[in-house]
Amino acid sequence: MHLDDDADGARARSHFLGDAPPHLRDRDTGALCLLGCSCGIDACWPLLARLRVTATQVTWSGFHQLHRPEWGELPLGPYVFPRPAYEAALATPVPLAQDPLAPLLGKE
Repeated sequence: MHLDDDADGARARSHFLGDAPPHLRDRDTGALCLLGCSCGIDACWPLLARLRVTATQVTWSGFHQLHRPEWGELPLGPYVFPRPAYEAALATPVPLAQDPLAPLLGKE
């Protein structure tokens, strides 16, 4: 996701703990955008999943692609993360110097 204007990471932490803004959620399922399009618009062809957050773990499940309802739920997950490790990863994101898809798209 493109979070250039999230210097302290607060928006990303909030989003990935389930408090995503309405434009990055599926209004029918409540699933939120985990992965946006490489075009830079997060709501463009997003990969969505339901998040379940408890005191001890975070679970991603019910993966689907909003613009391809005929695909149904994708055969991914569920992925369960220990909440302390999940929050630690959100607190120390790894900045990328370049879009990892750039070589595949001929944008080196």
